[in-house]
Amino acid sequence: MTILVNIPFNATWAARDVQSLKGSHHRISLITAFSRGLILGAIESVWLLIRHRNAIWIHQSAGPSSFIPCLLGKLFGHKNIIIAVGTDSACFPEIDYGNFRKLTMRLPTIVSMKQADLICPVHASMEGYEYTYWDVEHKRQGFKAFIPSLTTPIFPIENGFDSKKWNAVKPYSERTFDAIAVFVVGADNRSVLKGAELVLAVSERNPDLHFKIIGGVEKGAVVPNNCTVVSNCSQSELADHYNDAKLFLQPSITEGFPNTLGEAMACGCFPIGSRVSSIPEIIGPHGYVLNRRDDRELERLILDALQRIAAGRVNMQELSDSIFSRYSIERRTQRLLEAIERVG
Repeated sequence: MTILVNIPFNATWAARDVQSLKGSHHRISLITAFSRGLILGAIESVWLLIRHRNAIWIHQSAGPSSFIPCLLGKLFGHKNIIIAVGTDSACFPEIDYGNFRKLTMRLPTIVSMKQADLICPVHASMEGYEYTYWDVEHKRQGFKAFIPSLTTPIFPIENGFDSKKWNAVKPYSERTFDAIAVFVVGADNRSVLKGAELVLAVSERNPDLHFKIIGGVEKGAVVPNNCTVVSNCSQSELADHYNDAKLFLQPSITEGFPNTLGEAMACGCFPIGSRVSSIPEIIGPHGYVLNRRDDRELERLILDALQRIAAGRVNMQELSDSIFSRYSIERRTQRLLEAIERVG
């Protein structure tokens, strides 16, 4: 069986899926044409449809890149699996985020999901959940909230983490920074989406604490002296950054299944994250959940967590092990293979 993994933008997690699937009996190819533009992506998609008429396509996100293969699936005889990752399951016009906020993204997303053979959200909440973290127009989020007539089968596949890459190495006593947050530099709304302003507000009110932000913040944002901002880095460097911080902050407005949260927990960071989609489940009993988008409440949780660590009431190894026992890369690979078997 030929498997075509189609990604709309370059992403390490998509390449990781390809690598993990190479051990199977299937022939795996990574399709990256859409990362170079819609026209080139559309041309290559049509060519691949003709060349591989019985292939299985795995689309890492629904939208323009999955539109043509999904639309023509029944005509050409190939199968389509959509990995719903977050933006294709959301609508937040307040921050200009989510595929369902405008027609040019909404239409190809709806067609793709309706015509696909299987939808595999990175967490069950991507199908639909009640949103209470922030005052927004759409109180119901998830792709079924915006496609109520959807009948495509659903098979959740959570992200997975490699124990060879992410480990708790340093004890808390040797960690220099009190808290770390990761905001991937990209769209202008990215730091707002990830809650950077909340982190900066807490940092400014607590000059004795040391914060680190990996990635970047919104243009014009005032960064306090006790907050270090580091540009994007490699995964090995990121593991070192995690191991230099006691807490990991994920006060995002929305998420699918945040890789950074799992990575940080695997590296022993005590997690504090917002009550959106998968975050409460990932954190579980091993950290704190921020119920509302409020920097004062985030501050209270940060100070309390640091007191717990100082008092020796946080089991770092148990925290790290909780990620691999629930979300290992091996489990994700097995689920991907099960999805392929379901449609093959």
